[in-house]
Amino acid sequence: MDFYQQLKSYKETSGLSNKELGGHIKMSGDAFRMAVKRESLSELEKQTLEPLFIDRLGEDHPVQKQLDEVSRFLSQYTELALQDSRIKKIIDKEVAKRLFEVASSKEALEKFLNS
Repeated sequence: MDFYQQLKSYKETSGLSNKELGGHIKMSGDAFRMAVKRESLSELEKQTLEPLFIDRLGEDHPVQKQLDEVSRFLSQYTELALQDSRIKKIIDKEVAKRLFEVASSKEALEKFLNS
């Protein structure tokens, strides 16, 4: 399946509009619709849109390879980052802030538990 077929399939299954998809590449809905119809998106625009339907890309696809590399990097360095006291303080502060927000009202707690 080529890029435009994948894009059209993704658009249909996700229920997104041309305006929403075009927004990812700073294009109006009408301009996006015409570019897709003419199959005239630039390579950069295609590369920007492809991650939206990444699950349909093969493991040899350049975008998938980049995601795999970033994932390996993050998993390798997450432990090291958490050992840094400044990063740990930031994370602890954000967790405490979120816990306070959730516990501050019955509605917020119910919304959190139901999400």
